[in-house]
Amino acid sequence: MEADILSYRHFEQLAISGHPMVRDAAYPSMNKTMNSELSQRVSIMMTRVSGIETVPLQLEALSVGSNVAPLGSDFDLISMPYYLNTRATSIYAGTNEVQRDLIARTVLAANQ
Repeated sequence: MEADILSYRHFEQLAISGHPMVRDAAYPSMNKTMNSELSQRVSIMMTRVSGIETVPLQLEALSVGSNVAPLGSDFDLISMPYYLNTRATSIYAGTNEVQRDLIARTVLAANQ
């Protein structure tokens, strides 16, 4: 996972630096797919680290300014909501399968 995070960081730094790759029509699809899958893998790791402490739904403790102490650590408190929210990242803005299809079409069109 560390290698994937470093790889994605490098991918983003190329984009920030104005690398020609950013002008590639497939770039948005690659970025969305890589980001959503990496976020999901990080969220899985978070829930594994927290273990059973992620199970209780603590809406009051999640509310900003509620002053309700979480049952576990702050990390345990956010692990499950983060995990559940990252499930949607592979769906919004087009499923990852659709994004991969767009990438393939772009690559094929560029090679003709």
